[in-house]
Amino acid sequence: MEEEMDGQPNAKNRHLYVYQHHTSNRTLHRRQRTEELNAVYIFNTDILCEDPLKDRDTLRNHLDTCHLAVDSERRLLPSELPELLNSSQYIKVCSFFDRDQTIFDWHYTMYARRDCEEPINKIASVLSGGKVVRGPAVILKDCPADLWASLDTTVTMDNVVATIWWYWKSGKDVEHEFGERTMIRVLGGQAKGR
Repeated sequence: MEEEMDGQPNAKNRHLYVYQHHTSNRTLHRRQRTEELNAVYIFNTDILCEDPLKDRDTLRNHLDTCHLAVDSERRLLPSELPELLNSSQYIKVCSFFDRDQTIFDWHYTMYARRDCEEPINKIASVLSGGKVVRGPAVILKDCPADLWASLDTTVTMDNVVATIWWYWKSGKDVEHEFGERTMIRVLGGQAKGR
C-alpha cells in the first residue's frame, strides 16, 4: 500500500485500508458471494479530514459498495451485517425512499451499530430523522414482503450518492417523505385491488 510521508495510507488507499480494518474478521472465502453490489457501506466520517458533505465527490469518497452473501431468496445471511459492522449489536436506523419521486415499491434501509461510542457519522445522520448515528453504517434495498420477489436488490453508488445529496440539500424530512410515499403505495395498491 502506498503511504504518505507521515506513514499514513494516502487518500486513494485510505478507504480500502479502513474497509479492510472494519471487515478483518470476515471469512469471505468460506461462503458464496453474490455477483451484484447489494449494499453501500458508509465509513466513519472522521476518517478523512474533510467535511463529508462538502460536495458530491467528497460524499462519494466516504462510501463504498459491497457484495454481501444472500440465501436462495436473496435475503442477507444472518451473519453479514454483524460482520460488516464489526458488532453483533446493530439496529435498523431508518428507511428512506430514493430521490426519484416516482419510486414507491422499494426503499433503502440503513443499519448501524447499537450504542456505538465512535464519532458521529454526519452522512448517516442526514438520513436518520434527527437521530444521531455513530460509527459506520450500511444501506440496503428493501420493500414490502409482497413485492420482494420482484425487487432488484442491486444498489448503485450513483443513486445512493444522489439520494443522500438530495435529502441533504433539499432539507426534505426523511420520515415525512417515507410516510407520504408509503401512503401513496398503499392507496395505489388498494385502487388496483391488491
